[in-house]
Amino acid sequence: MSDKKSFVPEKYEPVEYWNTRTQPNTVANPGLNPAHIDFFNKHIPAGSRILEMGPGIGRLFPLYAAARDATFTTIDVADQHRATLNAAAAAQGLTVRQHHIRNADDPYPFDDRTFDVTVSSFVLLHVPFEYIRQTMLEMARVSARVIVFDANVDSRAKTEAERKPSTHVFGHNHEALCKELGLTILDTALLKKANPETQPFAMIYGKI
Repeated sequence: MSDKKSFVPEKYEPVEYWNTRTQPNTVANPGLNPAHIDFFNKHIPAGSRILEMGPGIGRLFPLYAAARDATFTTIDVADQHRATLNAAAAAQGLTVRQHHIRNADDPYPFDDRTFDVTVSSFVLLHVPFEYIRQTMLEMARVSARVIVFDANVDSRAKTEAERKPSTHVFGHNHEALCKELGLTILDTALLKKANPETQPFAMIYGKI
């Protein structure tokens, strides 16, 4: 088990890796980026049905204060944080319904348009090239809109040729993927730079 954010596996297998990491975010909870809060509130009205893909230990849960019936849903490949996520939701006066998939490319156990929005924060960068299309399509299938928080980082592997067995961060071209998959980008925003090589962004897309 590892609680190190910089832990590098010998060979990256998403399900095995994230069920090995004891701390999926950072050792100290970094809190919410005000720009993420503003972007979410701009696009997601009160009373929405919310799904979060890859919730970690619940860092985004304060965003969901106005979720329908004070309840929201999560989907993840890691299932060792159940108690932590329940406690994080309860601390916000919310209830979380947790779901897990056994394989990275498994279909999500929800009907089409079950949710108003799926939220993914710095999770898609850990989805390998062979799974990213299925993941993006599943998020769009089960919800009317998808919000992605991520960053463009020059050092991430951008093609299969740049990938090593230990690669666990990927530089997906979200704009190109949306075009390829028939997904419409509804809004994007560049956020404040964290460091010179990083361009954090927020994006919302849907299958219109």
